[in-house]
Amino acid sequence: MQRNLKKIISFLQVVDSGSFTKAADILGLSRSMVSVDIKQLEGQLNVSLLTRNTRNIALTEVGKHFYDDFKRIQNQIDEAFEKSQNLGTNIAGLLRFSSTSEFGQRFILPLLPEFCRLYPKLRLQYSFNSSLDDLITEKLDLSIRLGNLKKFIS
Repeated sequence: MQRNLKKIISFLQVVDSGSFTKAADILGLSRSMVSVDIKQLEGQLNVSLLTRNTRNIALTEVGKHFYDDFKRIQNQIDEAFEKSQNLGTNIAGLLRFSSTSEFGQRFILPLLPEFCRLYPKLRLQYSFNSSLDDLITEKLDLSIRLGNLKKFIS
């Protein structure tokens, strides 16, 4: 599969750039290696994908379908990478949290500017208090408390 992908990428680049030489430069390969990739791909498929002459290349009918199919796949792969790379900045919504005043001033507040820079689409609702909040009633996502907690027996 790895070898097929290399050949397909060479083919797509030849078509996109309009020449074997330009494709080779973009891919960091020799012109002859790109040519070998295309010949092997055509041999494996048992069809001609490109019509070549000394000045031009053109897609055959089969080559056009092959190009369209794999260009669509290449675009989907590129989009998947882009989504993954941007995942951190796509976090959005409202984050509700609270902590004691002392803890918040010492540990939380110094981190908030960088946190907000990393997640610009995330809105924060932060409150200082020492009460034992009911996370559900108060609609809190996180509550930080210090000290010994009372044991609850159910």
